[in-house]
Amino acid sequence: MVDRIMLALLTVACLALLGLTIAASARAHSPAGPACAHHHLHRQGEVEHLAKKAWRKPNGPGKGQRRYYRHTLNCSPHRHNIKRIWKKAKHKYAPLRERKQLWRKCGDSPIRAVNACIDYAARYADGDGAWMHRVAYCESRKNPRASNGSHHGLFQYAPSTWGTTPYGSRSIWSARWQSMATAWMLNQGRAGEWACG
Repeated sequence: MVDRIMLALLTVACLALLGLTIAASARAHSPAGPACAHHHLHRQGEVEHLAKKAWRKPNGPGKGQRRYYRHTLNCSPHRHNIKRIWKKAKHKYAPLRERKQLWRKCGDSPIRAVNACIDYAARYADGDGAWMHRVAYCESRKNPRASNGSHHGLFQYAPSTWGTTPYGSRSIWSARWQSMATAWMLNQGRAGEWACG
């Protein structure tokens, strides 16, 4: 009888010890564990704000922001929601960041600056960038100062045609504004006004 009682007590003690071990292991790998003890778990609105701020930076998220994102994923019980927020911000703001970079690089020379103007305009107006590059090369060899007497600039606009675009008050010699005007013309269905292309 005594042996049975001792065996029962020993079994209960072993089960209790096993339960404590499992609980300690779970705490160590949960958001409340040591690795996350000093990590502030932001509300969804704050996570969205941080993701937006990170992806709007000129060079994208910095090392600290990426480290914070990984830490938040490890510590938050809502990791799938955080992944969704981060991915949504990337898809929304990364293209804006790339457009801003192209806008800053855009210029009348050298040729890579002219290409940046064309790429920016195509992305801004959701136009056909390949078509624009092809026409610019055909019309002026991508030289914003080109002129044949009646037509001027990167895409060889006649002054009368230039005045019909939203950029008619801008310089006809500017690669930036000629690219923007051409992307607008393309969206208006006026691509046929160029012999090239």
